[in-house]
Amino acid sequence: MSQTIAELEAALNASPDNWSARRALAEAQLAEGQQVAAAHLLMAAPMVPGDEDNLMFTAYTIAHTAEGWEPAQGLLEDYLKAHPESSAAHLTFGRLLLGRGDTAGAESHFKVAAVLDPSIQVDAEMQAPVGVHAIHLQGEGPHHGERMLIVGEGEAVHAADKKSDTNEKVGALAAAIAVHAAIIFLLGLVALTVPVSAPPQLSVSSVSGEESSTVENVQLNKVSRKTSATMSQSTPIVSVEAFSPTAVPQIVDPNNTFSMIGATGDSGDFGMSMSGFGDVSNMGAIPAQMRSRCSASQRLKRLRESGGDERAEAAVKKALDFIASKQNADGSWGKEFKYASTGLALLSFLGHCETPESAKYGDSVVNGTLFLMETAKKNKGKMATEGAGNHHSYEHAIATYALCELYTMTKESGREIPRLENTLRDAVGIIVDGQDKAGGWVYGYANGGNNPDMSVSGWQIQALKAAHNTGKKFSGVDRALDKAISYVKKAQDDKNGGWKYRLVGEESTGKPTLTGAGILALQIWNEGDSDHVKKGLDFLDKNYLGRPPGADFYAPYYNMQAYFMEGGTRWETFNSKFQKTLLDAQNADGSWTKGDAKDSLIRNTAWGALMLEVYYRYLPTSDKVQGLKVR
Repeated sequence: MSQTIAELEAALNASPDNWSARRALAEAQLAEGQQVAAAHLLMAAPMVPGDEDNLMFTAYTIAHTAEGWEPAQGLLEDYLKAHPESSAAHLTFGRLLLGRGDTAGAESHFKVAAVLDPSIQVDAEMQAPVGVHAIHLQGEGPHHGERMLIVGEGEAVHAADKKSDTNEKVGALAAAIAVHAAIIFLLGLVALTVPVSAPPQLSVSSVSGEESSTVENVQLNKVSRKTSATMSQSTPIVSVEAFSPTAVPQIVDPNNTFSMIGATGDSGDFGMSMSGFGDVSNMGAIPAQMRSRCSASQRLKRLRESGGDERAEAAVKKALDFIASKQNADGSWGKEFKYASTGLALLSFLGHCETPESAKYGDSVVNGTLFLMETAKKNKGKMATEGAGNHHSYEHAIATYALCELYTMTKESGREIPRLENTLRDAVGIIVDGQDKAGGWVYGYANGGNNPDMSVSGWQIQALKAAHNTGKKFSGVDRALDKAISYVKKAQDDKNGGWKYRLVGEESTGKPTLTGAGILALQIWNEGDSDHVKKGLDFLDKNYLGRPPGADFYAPYYNMQAYFMEGGTRWETFNSKFQKTLLDAQNADGSWTKGDAKDSLIRNTAWGALMLEVYYRYLPTSDKVQGLKVR
């Protein structure tokens, strides 16, 4: 056996990407009792096929080391999220939990496995833990497509992906349907009792190969997990049920596929479907330009490709933890202008692909959404603080922006949020009707004037673009955006290239704090290559580049997006100067510096998270951002 191990080691050293050699070596090491060595070998793999056999083998092997339990747990939990009909995964998870002394969790998985595969005996499995050699795993078969693997904090690497055996899945599902009452109960039991802990550091996601007309994804990493002790009964399981009086587990139909909806073209009909946890279970329904936010592997890949620091993803998670901890009992955030703070908080979660189904942040997303929707229902679509005066136009636009993005991220799943479309129709209508004669907006949506406010207008434009992205063709949106872009061009200072607060009057000179808003408005509505953008970036290069974020993140929020969407050397220069200062400015609790305003701590933290999510919220190609010029 030692000779065999030596030969396999030599073969693997000659070809580190050879999974067959790596697995054969791991099996040989296990046969010799070298369990730790086998686990480390698999965790270092630059290629891991994504089929059930190899994933179960990997999870079971690495779980028997101290550092491998959490990654293994993550692999199994997330595989079951996408494939609840997998008896092998339930059996494997049950055996691992039993080996760790969690009899309740193990029994739950064994019961589900027994329903799916009658040959499995719960009592026999519960008698004693089993070792890694007791699981029979078949050899690997042909692989298709591409799979991304993240090891540790993330060496993103490509790996082969085996197509799932559809017939096998159908058979398992048929067995489950035959006893549907039992399986629903048991899956619900699993969801509430499976003990889970810190985020795993091993994740897998897949993208189909060229031969596939649809994309099938098995997401194997959650951003974080709840323990059975802390998971409340109100934890949302699927988006529709999260907004209903009762929540029931859902059996996923493995044959249900979603075809890719065009990310570009005249329709602009963006469609998405996802399972939360900062990852998706159906990547095929996600617009290309939003896809990279919805996979842990893709986020880290995009970070590297766009010049992101390895600390950025951890900083985002800390920020989201802080934001979640500051949510009010009524679902809102903030004290003074709750609707603006709530909208920004939701946008920061959505920027990390945290949906109503997110294990850790789902409650926060659901409760924040309900807070906004209930207010809109009472106020004919308006979402703003009573007595807020002129500020309600800011609040309403930010809240509308957040709900539009949420709608886009849930509509294609077949689990749309009840009443959300009607809420948006009213909310978007307020913005469209509030546009003034010059094409912009002012405080309070007083639409009779001719001297708009660029600061107010920037948020309305973002909200309308998000409304456009829903594909619902809300009345007047595209026309209002065309008119707004005409105004934005006029709001640029011809002398210095910056953007003015007002078209005329004392505040009609270009300012660094408003220039990013003007540039971003043009970039997201088909004017990214215009001379206006070039002049605006020239102005920022001279007057903003190198500044620390300061105590108010409003301007940095816009400017970072403007530079990112421009790409190329401008982005590289800006990012090299700004990113480190932003990361270094984060507090130990995940927040960022509090400014003078009452809600500035929440708003700055949400803006900080959104700035660091910019690396993967949209998918750049070459030196420009793809998918944003949709009309």
